[in-house]
Amino acid sequence: MKLLLTSVGWRRNPEIGKEFLKLIRKKPAEIKVFVVITPIKYHKRNRHILRQFKKLRGAGILEKNITVFKLDRKAKREDLKNIDVIFVFGGNTFEYLARIKKPVLIN
Repeated sequence: MKLLLTSVGWRRNPEIGKEFLKLIRKKPAEIKVFVVITPIKYHKRNRHILRQFKKLRGAGILEKNITVFKLDRKAKREDLKNIDVIFVFGGNTFEYLARIKKPVLIN
């Protein structure tokens, strides 16, 4: 398992994107990314998320290979099938912790 921890590193240092690709060891167009975010009303309008999607696409990752997962439900095994990267998006760590601890009913 490989782990890359960064905060605003990718935005401030383009070398982070290169290291990210080296860690995966796949062609960028083959990489599948599972992006975890805390639920926000209009996630497509959130400039930080859009900026990171632009960085992922700029690294050659296809938009169809990026799955957005809002942390208001539990992930199922099939959600993570064939995923290469779990990208936990920044934000309020207390919000993440509260949502991780909160039991969620699956319909």
